[in-house]
Amino acid sequence: MKIVEKFGDTYRVIGAPAETTDEDIPAAADIEEDQPPPFPGFTSGAGTSGAGPSYQGTSTVSNDELFARMFSRMDMFDTRLTGMESMIIDRFQSLEIT
Repeated sequence: MKIVEKFGDTYRVIGAPAETTDEDIPAAADIEEDQPPPFPGFTSGAGTSGAGPSYQGTSTVSNDELFARMFSRMDMFDTRLTGMESMIIDRFQSLEIT
């Protein structure tokens, strides 16, 4: 199990990954082949205009780093949403209904 902790405005994954046994190694090697593309609509192929990103490439970002970035962005979104909610509430409270 991994623990995510917040450091300032960012999140970091804390904890050691699960130990890998010799039995897990062959299964881990085939994982990439077993997974379909993440979103079929985002791939560029026949019948499409070719516009838009393609997510079928190798990634240099580890799962832990991706997880931490995702939490950080979710936190930023939550902060902005809370700020917008406060602005809306303040605006409606300042209106006089006659």
